[in-house]
Amino acid sequence: MAFPAEVLLLILRLVIAPRLMASTKTTFFMSHPQRPPLHSPELFPYSVAAVCKTWDFVASMAPEFWSLVVIFLESTPLDYAKDLLLRSKNLPIEVHILENKPLKEMDPPMSFTPERVAWRKLKMQQLVTAITPHLHRCERLKIQVVDCQLLPRLSDIQAPAPQLTRLALEANPHGRSHIAINKPESQPVLFVPSPDLRELTLDGSDWYPWFQSLLDSGAEFRNLISLTLSNLNLSKPGQSSFDTMDELATTLGSVTRLSVLDLRNIRAEECVSQPDQQVMLQNLEVLYMTDCESEFLWSFFSFMDMPSLVGSSVVRCPVDAMLVPQSPDLHVEGIDALNDLGGFLKDWDGVNLVIKDCPAFDNHTLRTLSGNRYRPPGHENFCSLEIWNSFGFTLEVLQDFVQVRSEVDGGHYKFNSLFVYGAPYNLSSDDLAWFKARLSEFSWKMVYGTSNL
Repeated sequence: MAFPAEVLLLILRLVIAPRLMASTKTTFFMSHPQRPPLHSPELFPYSVAAVCKTWDFVASMAPEFWSLVVIFLESTPLDYAKDLLLRSKNLPIEVHILENKPLKEMDPPMSFTPERVAWRKLKMQQLVTAITPHLHRCERLKIQVVDCQLLPRLSDIQAPAPQLTRLALEANPHGRSHIAINKPESQPVLFVPSPDLRELTLDGSDWYPWFQSLLDSGAEFRNLISLTLSNLNLSKPGQSSFDTMDELATTLGSVTRLSVLDLRNIRAEECVSQPDQQVMLQNLEVLYMTDCESEFLWSFFSFMDMPSLVGSSVVRCPVDAMLVPQSPDLHVEGIDALNDLGGFLKDWDGVNLVIKDCPAFDNHTLRTLSGNRYRPPGHENFCSLEIWNSFGFTLEVLQDFVQVRSEVDGGHYKFNSLFVYGAPYNLSSDDLAWFKARLSEFSWKMVYGTSNL
């Protein structure tokens, strides 16, 4: 005999929910370490609701279960999405609108039929309309799709969001996407998030008029600490929200507490100019640059002064066109052999360097990083190197590098950690002993997992 609904609800509230609700909480852009992914069938309360219609009905009677609203663009029926939004009553909510599968598993948008593209666009419009009445209690909103043309414009969201602290409108963040070049129409923007907005992720050319209109109206972004911009075209004034790099730089400079800046697939082919004076990003600690083009990189580093950088990441960028970020931690990934990686790194004065999937990491780069005992001061704090699947150098040059870095007269160079992953061969016992005698931490792992520890 089935449990009465009241008994089942009591069990869910007293036994199941306390164990699972803690792992449902999230830091929004980073999943809780114990929480299943949003696409997982184990995600609470959706795992309970999926048991049967009765369990779904009983779970719907507990508003506190439904603070996390996960809607899949193609598979969640519109009526069910509206019901999910109502289940939490007047409690604060976090809303995710996602593709049916993680983006890295999705087919590219160009493979969709015209009928599917039109249907997806209509469904997104319907979902945006459905969430609008609930924006006043929405603390976190994330819309993540594979095609940037599908994202709603901020002017489409016709309601204030006074409690919103994290907003993400993004397309294909795991790979390069095409540029959204259509200039937004001039429409009044009614979507006004809380002054406590802390994290903002926007795709394409939509963000600037909204952002600038809020600044012009006296809105404050006193707590905005993380900003991600992707698929932005600065090159053609008629097709971009930004006419020049000056506008982007000035806007970034107005966000006084900004500490994390993530720039992906940014172009600036025809708007390069020298600034009258550099823009200070005084509190910026972390900088990510992915798939950005050369003219933008040159212009960005001409405009920006970032004295507080702690960590930087440069992924698939033409490093010949940019200055090396002066941060203690530097991650460099996907740099091809056409780039002079050694020239890029020669002025870096950091502590920890990670090289990943870089054909450009060769003997020349290692020699540049090692220097010699008679060279002027440089790389004085460099103490740790990780090399992942970037084996364009010889073992002899690597040993020369370690010898110089670990035994320079005067003790200025404190290099003591080397990790090599994806090596094409294993080390002999003599070579292994040589490295371990000079380094406090050393690891050498082959492509197929065999390792010298």
